Amino acid sequence: MLISEYAEVVINGSNKKYYESLGYIIPKYKDKYGREKYKKGQTIKVKVSDLQKTSRVEVEVQCDYCGENFLQPFVRYNRSKKSLIKKDCCGKTICQRKKERRSDDFKIRCKTSNAIR
Repeated sequence: MLISEYAEVVINGSNKKYYESLGYIIPKYKDKYGREKYKKGQTIKVKVSDLQKTSRVEVEVQCDYCGENFLQPFVRYNRSKKSLIKKDCCGKTICQRKKERRSDDFKIRCKTSNAIR
């Protein structure tokens, strides 16, 4: 389960327009020639729901097996929600075993339901 509501994002050339189109204000300054620029490494606080799907920003997630909170890149969180078992796992050995057992049960159910058809 996703715990984080907001995340700090480093602004760069590839995400600047995306966040400006969502209405976020990115601090700018004028250089000696009068052009608007933004500082390299500038960060802004954005809602997690507004993050790009491939963002590598770490978000806080709660393990569905042991209940412990852990940090995970947002892109990995999105991939886990597209898998067969839509649960978050912290990676501890005991949680991995529960996850494997559940995936084995799921595979068996799928095989038996396909055999009945």
